[in-house]
Amino acid sequence: MTRHTPQTLETVLRTSIPEWKELSLSTKHVSGGMTNENFCVQAGDQAFFVRLSDRNSQRLGIDRNDEYAAAYEAAKIGVGPQVHAYFPFQRILITHYIAGRSLLSQDFHSTQRLDEFIDLLYRVHQSKLSIKPFSVFAVVGNYWNIIRDHPANLPENIGDILSLASVIEDYIPDEPTTLCHNDLLAANFLADHQTHRLWLVDWEYAGRGSLYFDLGNFCANQELPVTLERYLVERYFSYRNVEYHLACVRLMRIMSDIREAFWGLVQHCLSPLSVDFLAYAELHLKRVEKAIEASELDMNLKVIAQWR
Repeated sequence: MTRHTPQTLETVLRTSIPEWKELSLSTKHVSGGMTNENFCVQAGDQAFFVRLSDRNSQRLGIDRNDEYAAAYEAAKIGVGPQVHAYFPFQRILITHYIAGRSLLSQDFHSTQRLDEFIDLLYRVHQSKLSIKPFSVFAVVGNYWNIIRDHPANLPENIGDILSLASVIEDYIPDEPTTLCHNDLLAANFLADHQTHRLWLVDWEYAGRGSLYFDLGNFCANQELPVTLERYLVERYFSYRNVEYHLACVRLMRIMSDIREAFWGLVQHCLSPLSVDFLAYAELHLKRVEKAIEASELDMNLKVIAQWR
């Protein structure tokens, strides 16, 4: 990825956006990204969020054209900021800047925030946007094809983890598929400073996939306790077939940690960013190991089997 200073980025933006040529620009680097370079740009009296993506994005399963389409759709349905410009060759996506704070996992440990999240996710899952399919199982398989060539970084129980992913794939239903975000980290939610409205950003892993993965991914990333996990499933599915849906979400919660662990190992091999990706992978591997040892795994498989 081309490393930009605020000065070099301003030059690129003035060249790419004619109406910005004569405006005063103020550019500040935004920390926290684990895949991209992010900047806040003040152009005249408006603020924008500018993201420069990595050349290795495709190896992570990211399609920047689909990311743009999903971000545009998110703005259209009222869950994401407006898209201002997209330059695929420069790998730049520009959205309006949301003046707010990134949420923490603990923010979702309340029924009020969960209700807001559910309402937001409904709107996403009801979208008819047609973009690439997303399968967490295919993603894990692609990541495995990369990291298998770096055996020094692999956990000793990698065989057990791959076998578990295969078992879960056999049990999870192929339907329903819908537009999914697939990266529901707390940091990808913003709370507007003025209205406290919830916004969802960072659509680079978006695709049409399993709503169970979106829900499981959210539960895993927020480390939701079992009581709130059940509350989320009950509310989302309107209290219908709760035990079945809950079992599917819990299996996808495991798949979320497998995906994140493998993603961290891939990033350790490929990324130019100064991030401890091995530590990130180890965090999620520990969660997977805990799930393998837990008796609840077999119980969830049995619940799903009863509905076949």
